[in-house]
Amino acid sequence: MNRTKKAGLSVKSGLSLMCIVCLLCGLLCGFFWLAGENSALAAGPDGSALAAKAVVSGDASLALLAENHVQTGLLQHSIASKAVMRALAREFGEDEELWGLTGLLHDVDYPATEATPEKHGLEGARLLEGKLPEEALTAIRAHNGEMTGCAPQTRFDFALRCGETITGLISAA
Repeated sequence: MNRTKKAGLSVKSGLSLMCIVCLLCGLLCGFFWLAGENSALAAGPDGSALAAKAVVSGDASLALLAENHVQTGLLQHSIASKAVMRALAREFGEDEELWGLTGLLHDVDYPATEATPEKHGLEGARLLEGKLPEEALTAIRAHNGEMTGCAPQTRFDFALRCGETITGLISAA
């Protein structure tokens, strides 16, 4: 018997509970970091400024999502994530284009990794190598850190992790 059923929960209510936990995690952990509690978050892991530019354009990124079989619901989530990431970049004085593209492309690998969540984010970063700078790839790896083992470290990492979680909850509703 399914453990979720034993506890008197359906799979759907179990997933809803997981979404609530993700939201609370994002709110309680991530937003402290986004608020600037750690000044090192404005820099990359090596302390350098985050200034590299994306190679992929907005149109090419949409084509990349289509090539990787991203379906309508996930595309809506990706577009909402782009909007949230652009707004956060504006708030923090970061590169709106780069943060927006990262939000748009962060789940590019989801159709291929849906059954292997430990690869989700890692495969996406691999697909985007040479198209986005390393700090964007790191944020993509870290947005699924509990499964990939890549913990968020920078403001960019936490912004993607929190921003996409909230848009995921809205898209799922």
